Amino acid sequence: MTKKPIDLDAYNKQLNQHQQRTKEVAETYRQKSKELEHHLESSARSREEALTREIAELKQATKRNVPRTK
Repeated sequence: MTKKPIDLDAYNKQLNQHQQRTKEVAETYRQKSKELEHHLESSARSREEALTREIAELKQATKRNVPRTK
């Protein structure tokens, strides 16, 4: 049996296509990861602001409802 010669041009083309797809997938992953991180930070900030407002409202309500002693 004789070995078939390897078509290096075809091999390189296939390798380059695979590398390009890998780069595109990695970039897409990085981008989606950044978007998700930004969304989570924004969401956490919103929750923190809502809790801060609620605490302030509760403090005000508590101050109003405390019976005053003379």
